[in-house]
Amino acid sequence: MRSSEYRVYNLIFPVYGLLLFPNPLWALLIPLNYMIDRFILSLGLQREHVFDHKAEQKAFLDRTAWKVCIAGFAADFIGASIIIFRDLYKPFFSQETMLAINYAVYGTPFSSSAGLIVFLLAILIAGICIFLFDRYILIKAGLAKQAAVRIALLMAVITAPYVILVPTNIFY
Repeated sequence: MRSSEYRVYNLIFPVYGLLLFPNPLWALLIPLNYMIDRFILSLGLQREHVFDHKAEQKAFLDRTAWKVCIAGFAADFIGASIIIFRDLYKPFFSQETMLAINYAVYGTPFSSSAGLIVFLLAILIAGICIFLFDRYILIKAGLAKQAAVRIALLMAVITAPYVILVPTNIFY
């Protein structure tokens, strides 16, 4: 085998990997993610005119925002799993396509259409999971179904894991 056939893709860990595996950065990411989720949830509640009094909304946020935050992390992990466990769909693609996807994972998601599709699919699936999880949490917390659906959709669109698209190769 010629030396040009060897490829090294794990020169640097993908940026989204920092969000998936326990590390000291979580001390910053978890509170930041909680504040973002709480803010977007608050905006959704105000937009839907769910509560008449600020105290009611604050009590609801205190009970529910942390559940939404945990569900968001779970959804992000599900979406990122599509990228991390890409060997599972290796039998369905040619070796050339898999090389393009691998380069997208360790380089830039925009390097190939196949890689970009995998990344966008991961974001879409994570967004769908965010919607489903948040809708369930909000309905269980007592919101009307229509308001829960609208707020969950807002949460899914705004808090989907777009950080997955940050190119790893900008760091080297």
